[in-house]
Amino acid sequence: MGMMDTMMGSMMGKMSSEDKKNMMDSMMNKFFGEMSVDDKKQMMVEMMPRMMGGIDMQEMMPKMMMSMMGDDLGEGGKMGMISKMMSQCVDTMFPKMAQEERSEFVTNLVINMVKQGLDGLSEQDKEDWLMKVVEAVKT
Repeated sequence: MGMMDTMMGSMMGKMSSEDKKNMMDSMMNKFFGEMSVDDKKQMMVEMMPRMMGGIDMQEMMPKMMMSMMGDDLGEGGKMGMISKMMSQCVDTMFPKMAQEERSEFVTNLVINMVKQGLDGLSEQDKEDWLMKVVEAVKT
């Protein structure tokens, strides 16, 4: 693998970012075409930490999701899609998270959502809004 690494390093060093992206796109189907779903999953588990190194996911994900969903804020647009995705993420992630991790995640998420939900509301509207949220959580 040493010679291959050297050759790839030399070739990649000479390519523009656009050329690298184009090459990756063209190679994906060839590379993954005959790979089983389980093999793909295993590869992702091994590769994602290296690919995501240095990336702030909390900053990147909302921007990426909003750009993918267009400008429609209605139920069938961004907000509807985000609601469905968040529910699916919670259903998928939470059973696999340790209790302490889950508690910290939920606390941070709820704090952020409440801050954003209260933004721009009058004091009376804030109080009413918080009461509705608290009642919903209690039931």
